[in-house]
Amino acid sequence: MDKGIHEKQLKVIELRQYTLHPHKRDVLIDPFDREFVETQDQLKRDK
Repeated sequence: MDKGIHEKQLKVIELRQYTLHPHKRDVLIDPFDREFVETQDQLKRDK
């Protein structure tokens, strides 16, 4: 079996778990929008 073919088919999935404290939703939303959404959109455009 050609190992190179299988390496190309692998994808990395990163799972994260965040604790959301009462009345602190905005504290999480701002960095999430700034750091994660933009990079995810860029990955979609690069395909």
